[in-house]
Amino acid sequence: AEYMGGTMQCTLSTLPDDMVHHVMSFLPPHQLAALSMCSKRMHQLSQKQQLWVPFCRQLRQSFHDNPRQVFLTLAKSSSKWLTGKYHTETTIGSHTAAINSLDISGDVVISGGADRMLKVWDTTTQRLTAKQNVGSAIFCVGFITPRRVVTSGANSSLKIWNIPDFSLVKTLTGHTADIYNFDIQDRLMVTASQDLTVGIWNLEEPFDHLGLCRGHSAAVHCVKLDKAGNRVISGSLDGRVRIFDLEKRKQVAGIPIISRFGTESAPPMCLQLKTDVLMAGCEDGSVRFWDTRSGQIIHTLEGHSDPVDCLEFDSVKVVSGADDGIRVWDIRKWLSPILSPSGPRSTCCLDTTVAVRCVKLSNNRLYAAVRTSLVCFDFNEKQNRFARLSYSG
Repeated sequence: AEYMGGTMQCTLSTLPDDMVHHVMSFLPPHQLAALSMCSKRMHQLSQKQQLWVPFCRQLRQSFHDNPRQVFLTLAKSSSKWLTGKYHTETTIGSHTAAINSLDISGDVVISGGADRMLKVWDTTTQRLTAKQNVGSAIFCVGFITPRRVVTSGANSSLKIWNIPDFSLVKTLTGHTADIYNFDIQDRLMVTASQDLTVGIWNLEEPFDHLGLCRGHSAAVHCVKLDKAGNRVISGSLDGRVRIFDLEKRKQVAGIPIISRFGTESAPPMCLQLKTDVLMAGCEDGSVRFWDTRSGQIIHTLEGHSDPVDCLEFDSVKVVSGADDGIRVWDIRKWLSPILSPSGPRSTCCLDTTVAVRCVKLSNNRLYAAVRTSLVCFDFNEKQNRFARLSYSG
């Protein structure tokens, strides 16, 4: 402390270590990181691990001896995603017609396409390990367990398969038209069908059909299950999102979606759910967010010029896919505000030049169904940066 012009001026550099640590404990992480670069002393003081523990806990990140390193590694990874700086783009394999759906379990990716093929890929070797013609175009695929999957498509039934031998476990019936989409949680599945209904299924043997939710006036295109909240959320070509009570199978809320171009509806093409925040990729190219408790819209992201066919998210970003490519959106301001002082925005676009029907996030990688190809954008550190690999499948 020193006197200047009759007032006492005090800077951090003049304070003892314990007081500096106290001041640092009130700083958000981006300011704490900036302060650590001001001087050698500030850098050393910012190494105190207790300063970084709250940030890791808010992001639900596990840490052991070095929470500071855990947080900074996550921040560095986030920066790469939000600027599109992936290290490799790998075409793992392909179908002979459009890939409509992907799912991931550990090191295994499954893909289903309009060519009627269900394929299994090993992400460590980037090789096709098994394939099966299921008899009709596949609209959706998903893991029940690491060795058991379910498919739906251009018929009114679902099929459960063991992999990699593709022995058919069960054919599930209950819908009367094509099944476009499904969602699985803890051996419970909900399905979206062209027959205007949402189906509910028990995936424990003997695989009971538990009933249907009714209320839409057009084909149901997408669905999400919130087992903890005892609700099913569906999106339809009638331009509405509807929320049903899971046990009673009765509608409890409805959300109309108006196009950003006028008064016509903008049907939801895909859904994602994070606690009470519902995300929808819409036909008008927007990505919309609602509070499901109030039904109020939280935010609208605009950037695509084509319908948004797929969405994935984590605590930092939303990844959306459409005919005009893949966009990565920074959503840290309101889903993880401790990571960024900025607002939600589209920070990069991965130009795939052709339609993207499905995206999945796993181990700092983005897997995308780019028309007929399964492509992996790897954001992990690699020695051979921006190399492009290609394998036949």
